[in-house]
Amino acid sequence: MRPLSGISIAILVIFAGTSANADSLFNSNPQFTVTDLGTSFSYQYGPDSKSILSVTNGAGNETYAFDKSPVEYSLWTSSGYGLSAVHTYKAGSYQASNSTYTNNAVVTSSVGWTNDKHQFPINDINVNGQVVGSIAGSARFTLPDLQHHVIPSLSDSSGMYAADMLDIYIPPVSGLSWLTSAFQIDDVGRILARGNNEHVYLLSPNPVPEPTPLMMFTTLAAAYGTLSIRRSFRRQA
Repeated sequence: MRPLSGISIAILVIFAGTSANADSLFNSNPQFTVTDLGTSFSYQYGPDSKSILSVTNGAGNETYAFDKSPVEYSLWTSSGYGLSAVHTYKAGSYQASNSTYTNNAVVTSSVGWTNDKHQFPINDINVNGQVVGSIAGSARFTLPDLQHHVIPSLSDSSGMYAADMLDIYIPPVSGLSWLTSAFQIDDVGRILARGNNEHVYLLSPNPVPEPTPLMMFTTLAAAYGTLSIRRSFRRQA
């Protein structure tokens, strides 16, 4: 049997990576572990009464870490026609805001999310520049540094940032159809969100897997394939 060339190995690696990417859109590779807190929950605050240390479920029998630094809130108002108020949230060196208008028909935000009437698109921000909120009754979140998720197959011409939809990144949950709003995010990316069933859910980021022998092999194979292609072109030249 003829051994695989460097080019063949590189092609196989590319196709393997594409397949894994596509699967993640269907929750087969979720980025969060989901914990149902019930229809209510409570915070445990730090000595400053502003930072949050943990959250306890509605039954009061389970407590989970939630490391949240204080968020500064400021409000700017105007009596003129048009823009009436800007609600700004600041954590660390990052800030984001919601802007309301005198006609109350729409609320915009500094990250581009938009909602109708008095519903704020942005609900919270953390020290890494991640914001959480909702658009038209669907929970949203950003990457650090106020960056949006980019998934070409989820392009949304209406500007509602479909790739930021939190439901895409969680596994199926019994009794939950979708998350309606994300209202709190801590400094390590844990999120509190409410579902259509009125339950509150704690979403904890899954740890990034350590490199496995297979992952190391595919990386080396891709590098070898690239090197083989370069050598081939040099010989032809």
